Formats: sequence, C-alpha cells, structure tokens
Amino acid sequence: MSSNGEKPTRHGAPPGGLHVFTPPPNLRSNLARRRSPLLLLAAALVALAAFLAPGGQPAQAQQSTVWSATLTATATVASYVVGCDDASTGEECSSTSVLTDNDFTYDDVEYQVRRIVYVTSTDSLIFELAKTIPDSLKAALTLNVGNSQLALAGGTLAQRANRPQNSQLSISNTGSLWSAGDTVSLSLTEAAKPTVSISASPTRVDEGSPVTITLTLSEALSSRVTIPLVVYGFSAEPGDYGRLASITIPANSLTGTGRIATRHDADIRDDVFGVDLGTLPPEVVAGSPSSVAITIIDDDYPDTLSDLQSLPIDYSQQRPASERTPTGAGAGGSFCYVGAGNGATEYIRYPDGRIEETTKQDPVIRSMFAC
Repeated sequence: MSSNGEKPTRHGAPPGGLHVFTPPPNLRSNLARRRSPLLLLAAALVALAAFLAPGGQPAQAQQSTVWSATLTATATVASYVVGCDDASTGEECSSTSVLTDNDFTYDDVEYQVRRIVYVTSTDSLIFELAKTIPDSLKAALTLNVGNSQLALAGGTLAQRANRPQNSQLSISNTGSLWSAGDTVSLSLTEAAKPTVSISASPTRVDEGSPVTITLTLSEALSSRVTIPLVVYGFSAEPGDYGRLASITIPANSLTGTGRIATRHDADIRDDVFGVDLGTLPPEVVAGSPSSVAITIIDDDYPDTLSDLQSLPIDYSQQRPASERTPTGAGAGGSFCYVGAGNGATEYIRYPDGRIEETTKQDPVIRSMFAC
C-alpha cells in the first residue's frame, strides 16, 4: 500500500523514463523509519487473535449441505426393507410424496437417488445412486438421518446386480433409523475446507534484509499440504527481491513459513513487491488476506545536506535546458528537484553541484523536472 492508502500498480517504467528521487521529508534519518519492537509485538498479537476462535482454540470447520430431503418411509419388497426404491411401484424415490428431493450435484456432476432403504434384519442402510459413486464423493460426504451421522467412507461400495448402471453403498451397524410410516429428515453434508491466509513480517523491510512469509490454516490437516506462491514486483524490479515458489504446512500444524531475500540496488527510492497465493490444492480454499505487499526501505537516502550534494545525478536523462524555465531559488541554468514534495521545504540541485533550499513548488512542475 502507498502512504495514501492506494494499492500500488505492478512494476512498470516511470512516465517519460524519468527517475524520481524522493528522499524523506526534511532529509529525515533512516532511523526514523524503523518500526519499534512494541509495534511489531502488537501486530503479532493481533494476527494471533484473528486465527483463534473465541475460546482460544483454532476455528473449527463448518459443514456445507450438498443435499437435503424428507423421506416418508414405506415397506418395500419385503416388510423388513423400509424406505424408498424406484423398483417398487408406489414407493419410488422419484415421487415427491415419498422423497421430497431425489437429485443433487457434487463436483459439477448430477446424481439421482434411486434407492434409500433401512434393512431392519441386518441393521444396515443401503444408499443407491443412478451413477457410479466416485471415491471423492464417498470419502467426503456424510449422510445425516435425523440426528444420526453416517460417513459414506465407512460403507461398502457395490453395483446392483439387476441394475449395473447404478452403484450402491451399504453401511452396517447404523442403529434403528426409521420404521414404516415414519417421516425422517435426510441430508448429505461435507466438511467445509480449511482456509489458508498469508502474512508477511515485516511488511516494511530494510534493503538487504529478508522477509518471513507465513501461511496459516483455519484448521490443521492430517497430512502436509504445499501451497504455491506468486511473487511479483509493483515498483520493485525482479532483481530487488528473491523468489519463493511455495510453502509446505506440516501435518497437524496450522502454519508454515518461508523467507524471501531482498537485495541492495543503486536506486534511491523505496520499492514494493507483492506475494499472492497461487493455484491452491484441493484440500484448502483461499482465506483472507490472500495477498500481501512488502515495502523495501532503501538504505541509500542521504542523511545530511552534504550527503545529498555528493549524489551523482545523470542530467543526460533530464529535459534539455531549452525546454526548462528555472523556477524557485537560484538564477538561470538547468536544474532538477530532489525534494520530498510533501513538506514545507525542498531542495534544488544545479548541474554545477550547487544545492539550494526553496519553497514548495507546484507538483506538476516538480514532476517535470524531477531528478
């Protein structure tokens, strides 16, 4: 972010090819631009609080509903098979008076429920769909019957003998689910995927010092996950910062970290680069924030007027003298502004090396004659 709150644009050549030198107001020292340890500690505490639930524990994943319906159970085929079955006249799952909704979409694939029955003699549930049940669906979804939760992953998958185009799951030891004539609520739910967010410390780093990038999960995973990153420049050039392709978060952990180096350059300015979450693996979704901007604090700013006077300035890149009209302090000759542009006092440097203090000039004129 810029000091006025606007998000910087990605790296590009400055207008007209001019290099704008902007020292801190009143030639303030580099020490004035350092963060205090107390502020860093406060920022860390705020970040930690954001990742914890009110009870001081990591936030738990929510459940999302894939399908829900109400079943009016009837005896099908035999008195001990109770539910709905499209093979049984009068008890079809396709009848809304029996099953209020018999289709759902998961991973952009549509499925139809053809049979859902409770077999009282074996204490098992049979859940049949008019399509092959993929491992991803079986592993991810839970069938809720009233207050009972039956993980599809615990079922045995098979094809129905007289309907090979269908596939069915048989879940044993379910407990008493329903009887003929009962009306029960059904739903398929999936645990919401953990989110991953990104942060940087510090977000303003001294030129030549590294930045630590931290990725944080809203909920720990049972296996490690690798998150790709995209690192790019706003005002910073590619040589100003290092690379970090990805960060791996270990199993049963909430965070993973990586470091990005910054490098000294000859430019006299602060630079900004960004880090975004890349294409995420299926185990997680993007949280907030999903990107972060880091400012590289230049260490070449002059601390005194004599330091400023000794800076090499290439006047060959400035507008020719014929196109300029000297403004402000001094008389005659080509010149360029080296002031901050946001204070009451600025400085003008002439080709002969003289530096004179002047009152604040018009910003348009200043941008035309910037060093």
